[in-house]
Amino acid sequence: MKTNPDYILRELAGETILVPTGAASQKLNGMLCLTETAAFIWKILPEADDEEAVVQALMDEYEVDEETVRRDVKAFFEMAEKYELVLK
Repeated sequence: MKTNPDYILRELAGETILVPTGAASQKLNGMLCLTETAAFIWKILPEADDEEAVVQALMDEYEVDEETVRRDVKAFFEMAEKYELVLK
């Protein structure tokens, strides 16, 4: 999977944010503050083949049940679609 290069990941004051640049700044006038889970997903996306790989990576990293992981991944990809964070 490929992240949209128009979004830059930054750590500010203990928060992880995505800053839109270029064309993305026309769609989103502001920044996206990521949860710890969302930040982890963003960082692993370039190596993930699909959503199932993301689920597995989260389950390997955190001690959490599969239902919770799948719900979090679904929420992330809904946000990703809305703001065009992931390129197809």
